[in-house]
Amino acid sequence: NQLKSIGLLFSGQVLIKSSNFLKQLLMAYFLGVSGRVDLLLVAQIIPNIIGSMISGGAGEILVTKSHVEEPSKQTFVSLFTFISTVLISLVLFLYWFLLPIVADKLDVNFSDQALFIQLSFILIISKIFGSIVSCLQHLIYAKNLYKKFVVINLFAEILGIIVIIVFVNENHILAFAYGILVSTIASALLFVSIHHLPLRPLFQLQEWKTNWDELKAMYKKIFTLSLQTLVNHLSSFWERMLSFKYLQPGYLSALNYSKSLTELPKMAFLSSVLTTSYIEQNKRKQISKETYFKYSNKVDSLLNETAFFFQILSLLLSPFILIVLYRRGAFDTSDVELTLFIYQILTLGFLPGLMFNFLTRTMFIESEMKHLFWLIAGKSIFEIIGMTLFISTYYQTIPVVLTISKYISVFYLYYHLNKKNSGIFNTKKSVKLYLITIAISLALYFFNQSIIKTITSLSVYELGFYYFPIFLLSLVLSYYFIKNIKKKIVGS
Repeated sequence: NQLKSIGLLFSGQVLIKSSNFLKQLLMAYFLGVSGRVDLLLVAQIIPNIIGSMISGGAGEILVTKSHVEEPSKQTFVSLFTFISTVLISLVLFLYWFLLPIVADKLDVNFSDQALFIQLSFILIISKIFGSIVSCLQHLIYAKNLYKKFVVINLFAEILGIIVIIVFVNENHILAFAYGILVSTIASALLFVSIHHLPLRPLFQLQEWKTNWDELKAMYKKIFTLSLQTLVNHLSSFWERMLSFKYLQPGYLSALNYSKSLTELPKMAFLSSVLTTSYIEQNKRKQISKETYFKYSNKVDSLLNETAFFFQILSLLLSPFILIVLYRRGAFDTSDVELTLFIYQILTLGFLPGLMFNFLTRTMFIESEMKHLFWLIAGKSIFEIIGMTLFISTYYQTIPVVLTISKYISVFYLYYHLNKKNSGIFNTKKSVKLYLITIAISLALYFFNQSIIKTITSLSVYELGFYYFPIFLLSLVLSYYFIKNIKKKIVGS
């Protein structure tokens, strides 16, 4: 049943993330690597932090409530979602009044400040609707409505893409903010419709009294996580601020394109395999320690091997991927070279980046929230200090520091979880795989850097001919990898 759910959710997430990635390709085509794209990315960061702090963990916490289809539980979900939306609205509109100060602190050019405020307002509205999505999407997983989840999100993403295409020639960067807003509104309205949430309890005092104690307990959990969320986002805020203030115009947009391309396969895993495995880990922990350990070890091994394969394959094909996907319209050869440089460094951290999410969810199951908070705080402090110290001496400091931080954090999580539960993971096997991954990845990175000038001078057809032997090698490796993974799954 889990494999069926994973297959449906993974293929659906590939479509959803691909449509979201298409927005990035449209942005690259129409705007390239530019200061206007940087402005949108900077305008997003604080609304994103606020949204994540207030309702980022709401879905995961709500999903722990059993029998969410019962009327009394539906009432609770309705009240909970309403509070989340009101809280986010209040905080975001307080932020709205501080926008001139924020623009000044970020060194936004005076000529761009009106556009910055426009973008911020659209993003604020989208985050209000996004709070509804955050509260309700995990309940769809709990009800096993994976197909509806995929259809709703895919529809919302396509709607956003249509808005961008219609308005981009006239509104430029604002069209992409409109696309985000329309997608979020569509998802929120359809999620509310799917859950059949009652609206009448919102206006009944007795319902608030009945659920008040439980609502307070739930929000106590959220506010406990909110500080951790804030700390986790500080690094993202700092990297965008440093890029915007100290690096060349367009560097932040190149970093964003690279991150989007790197995150595409990872997010598909997070929204499918890690979502279902988190639920299954919880179930098995209730059954027995042995069952829980065996399942966790198996998932860890499969994810490690899969992430290793994706990382090597991505680096092997990275020049081809960047040129074919991006080099058109306003995105020229120099933009390709800058983005490829960043993309390869970030791809070096694909394996630990994916496993960090799996291991942090295991920490959550182990009720290690406090320890996890200090780990994330230490990780963010390391990244902020590293980026700040070396930003003026090496312009690729940001992706290098982010990648190193992922490896350090994952090695520590393996150490801590095995110290608490000896045998839950095969740490020696994982470390060995990571060292092999680093060696092969660095070799591919330096090889790609040595041929980048030759590669970027080729046409798409010449590039295809050049990479034909690599495609054949990739197909052979993919065949044996899938065969090996299939054998392990059937064997388990």
